[in-house]
Amino acid sequence: MDSGTGARTDETAGTDGPETAGVAAALASPRFLLTAFAAVGVAVIVLGALLWALLSWNGPDPTDTDGFGRYLQVTAVWAAGAGIVGLCGAQVRRDVGERSRLAWLAWCDLGMVLALLWPLQVLAVAVLFVVRAVGRARWLRGCAASAGVCLAAVGSVWGVTGYAAEQPWTSDGPADRAVVGTWDGPAGETLVLRADGGFRSTAGAGAGYDWSTGEGRWRLTDMLDPGATLTLDFAAGGSDELVVYGALSPSTLCQPLAEEWCRTSLHR
Repeated sequence: MDSGTGARTDETAGTDGPETAGVAAALASPRFLLTAFAAVGVAVIVLGALLWALLSWNGPDPTDTDGFGRYLQVTAVWAAGAGIVGLCGAQVRRDVGERSRLAWLAWCDLGMVLALLWPLQVLAVAVLFVVRAVGRARWLRGCAASAGVCLAAVGSVWGVTGYAAEQPWTSDGPADRAVVGTWDGPAGETLVLRADGGFRSTAGAGAGYDWSTGEGRWRLTDMLDPGATLTLDFAAGGSDELVVYGALSPSTLCQPLAEEWCRTSLHR
């Protein structure tokens, strides 16, 4: 009995060993890893976008400046597109050899990882097209080069200025004049800051939150970290505080709802 059992055990081990080793080798192969990375990346981006929409959040732009929030949305689309192009291209390009398909997947996966730098990737794609399309019409290559340069420049400026607009504003010197002017909110509320230190606020008809109407004096405090706070002292009593955003120059007055989120945002 023991010898028979031992023989069957040896046969099973001999049969399962190569199969198990083959599966392990396939799972550890570069092609499988690159394909899995692209597929998982696309799935995470799509599910994240759906979750964001279902929860009705205010997008990835808590200070409501629109600029950087839209830039991040384009970044997500670019990352998902790079993953899909990598997956589809690896299947279509079956006649170019395994090495070329692996290179295609690797570049597309790198595009997903560096999606935040999509303006530079647009320029790289345009340059690659111009180099490889030597036999094509000169005007087509010129259009591709011009489009790549323009999109890269516009996208880079968009990303830098949009990000700066969402950073708390700080100033080392007198900064009263920087916030003087008329600020408007999404529901029709207004805040007029005068150079003499007075202000007038008006509530909007469609505002779904408490925005006071009145006049008084304003002052800037906490100018270093995390940023400037605009304090409104109403003549009738009471006060309100707004956080000033815009690293390059004040662009948003945020009425805080929670950390880094605004109940409303006023813009000039």
